[in-house]
Amino acid sequence: MTNNHNLEPIFNYVHKLEKRIIELENKEAVTITGYLESKFPKPIDISEEKLIDIYNDVPQILAEYAVEASLTAETYRQKTDGKVILEHTPRGNYWVILLEEQPEKKYYLVPNGNIKIRLYRLQSIEYLFKLKGEKIVNATEFTLLNPALIYILPNGNQWQLQQKGLLNIGKYSPAQKLVSELEKIAEDESKIPSSLQELLTLLEKINQDKIELKAEMKSLRNRLIKLEPEYSQLVNLYHDEPQYFAIAAGGSQKVRVTDETMNSFLQGKPSPIYLESNESGEYIIKKARKFEYLFPHPDSLFDKMALNFIHNQARLFICLGEIPLAIMGKDLKIQKPAKVKQTENRNLWLLIESGEIIL
Repeated sequence: MTNNHNLEPIFNYVHKLEKRIIELENKEAVTITGYLESKFPKPIDISEEKLIDIYNDVPQILAEYAVEASLTAETYRQKTDGKVILEHTPRGNYWVILLEEQPEKKYYLVPNGNIKIRLYRLQSIEYLFKLKGEKIVNATEFTLLNPALIYILPNGNQWQLQQKGLLNIGKYSPAQKLVSELEKIAEDESKIPSSLQELLTLLEKINQDKIELKAEMKSLRNRLIKLEPEYSQLVNLYHDEPQYFAIAAGGSQKVRVTDETMNSFLQGKPSPIYLESNESGEYIIKKARKFEYLFPHPDSLFDKMALNFIHNQARLFICLGEIPLAIMGKDLKIQKPAKVKQTENRNLWLLIESGEIIL
């Protein structure tokens, strides 16, 4: 059962996180470069049961130890002989976590706790988890019942699914949590309180610890947001709500590369990249506090020729990964949007910094 002793490592981590934030603030940092940039998870000395408890209560705590991952393109294309293979991908939909408390180290997989996931719209979820509970198309809340079990491949850069995990759609109600706590107590008679009042006091203390921890995590998270690039929220919106991206957060401007710019490249004469306002444009400009950012329109279809142009010639976006024959904008992983600047001609924008997308 969760108690003060078991929560102590979590509180210690929170204090370490706060110290790291203070260091970043002192350096006037503008971006967070945490452990997630590594391809290898940082081992954590807890049990599988404790991993489930922490993930369901405050998943952000696990971010420092996790590596973001997604299914490989070959798995999607069913070219892995039925094997489900994952690899490190920035802003991946899943976390790879390494536990070392057991006799042997084991790798586990859970949904990325830092992003909102619509379970029934995420094609890869059926490869990795069984879903329990009522099917709700737009469901974003779930409870982790069992993490998926994976193992690292000899190449050291990929993981293969060994056993699917289990997710329950929706969060447990207070009553369900109480029943769960009672079941844990029943498993160990030495922990059974001598009276109902003692039981209630114990459960109240557990809940209070969690409330205080969540409040501190929320405060730290708000401070982290201030240190992240200003486009971070736009990137999250692009991935979470592609159908509303154009109209949300202050609206947007549809644009396309100007004919003059295209002709210059066709003639082998590289020139500054200009984009112009156009209601049929393949790109969207969203304005943040300081800068304007360029995104592929979520509903636009980009074929291989177009992707080669924006990557090799115009350098609108640096494309990471193998360029496919065609892909919808909403299926692109935006690591960083391109940065543009409006010219004196209010219908014209100049590219000032390339973006990065993952294919």
